[in-house]
Amino acid sequence: MIHLHPVAWLLKQIRRPRFLLIAAVCLGSVALAAPWLWAGYHLRQARLELQRYHSEEALRHLSAYLRIWPHDVSAHLWAARAARRLEDYGEAEQHLLQAQREQRKASDAVMLEWALQRATVGDLEQTESYLLPLVQEDTDHAILACEALAEGNRRTYRVSQAGSLLDLWLKRRPDDLRALLLRGSLRKQTNNCQQAASDYRRVLELEPEREEAQRGLASCLTENASWAEATTYWEELYRRHPADLEVRVNLALCLSNREQEQQAQQMLLGVLAEHPDHLLALRSLGRILLQQQHPAQAEIWLRRAVLAAPQDYRSRLFLYQALQKQDKAAEAERQLDEANRLDHRWQRLHQIAQHELLARPYDAALQAELGVLLLDLGYEEAGRNWLLSALRCDSQCRPAQEALARLTNR
Repeated sequence: MIHLHPVAWLLKQIRRPRFLLIAAVCLGSVALAAPWLWAGYHLRQARLELQRYHSEEALRHLSAYLRIWPHDVSAHLWAARAARRLEDYGEAEQHLLQAQREQRKASDAVMLEWALQRATVGDLEQTESYLLPLVQEDTDHAILACEALAEGNRRTYRVSQAGSLLDLWLKRRPDDLRALLLRGSLRKQTNNCQQAASDYRRVLELEPEREEAQRGLASCLTENASWAEATTYWEELYRRHPADLEVRVNLALCLSNREQEQQAQQMLLGVLAEHPDHLLALRSLGRILLQQQHPAQAEIWLRRAVLAAPQDYRSRLFLYQALQKQDKAAEAERQLDEANRLDHRWQRLHQIAQHELLARPYDAALQAELGVLLLDLGYEEAGRNWLLSALRCDSQCRPAQEALARLTNR
């Protein structure tokens, strides 16, 4: 028997029509299957990223998958969840609407995601009766319900309720990254930066590159004047995001407190050249000039800060100091009085949100007072929600009626 060289044998086979037909069928099958395989890869990766709370990556994979399978209801629901966690509520709603259009009757899964969406943005009156029973279960749905209700309560200054939900969540899953991040955010919101920092540190122990935790920890360290450590985090964030305004302003503030005032001022002036009404940049620049014993220059920037955000307590306080150093006693006293008024309102808000509402959750007058305080401090949406809640408890609540009327007539 004559044995052909493998290359010679292959060339001989290629000349046969049957071989060509089989090869064409194989290649065609691969070509047809390629989009399915590619879509399957993106779907698997999306589910994995969602489990890790990597919402941006999950949404990117789901977008690629939905270009191939645009009618997949589950994929739209997962995309809505990812977008919601990124606080892109418009995109989340579009995915929910598309999922709903794909069905003759909205499924339980679609209804659940709608409830989670509404609860997250603070629409608790219509969703708590549906989601709270789920919280008591030890299931994935319970975690989703805890997440949405905790975030909705945090947004509407129901601080104790949000804290209780997060504690329950972390009791079941002590190292859940999302729960730790939300509790850190809640603690930071209530000026408990030391405990917030411990939550962010735990997240970074579990996932060192978690940028949300890096930002949260850096912010807490800045608030606590831990300038050296805060600078390390802000510098790393600046290296990755040199155009990010929050990063640039906070890094400048840290540098100014580490005897690098000139560099800090240049960074802040750069931010203000792009965004003239950036509150934190205006306030920080005024603060730096005040520290450098330039009260007249500080006054210019701090007045702009007060004009940009009249309800900002710290801008008022720094402006008072700048005026006092220039012996402008009468104007300084007016700014101090306004700063004290704002400080009293913040203290009263925290007293109601963290203590009194627990004892009197359906007190219309108390809810109306909280709504008025939030409006006065610049939180219009949260304030309106509390005023409407007060009217649901008592339709004749005069403070709520008058505050809503003023809001409507602005």
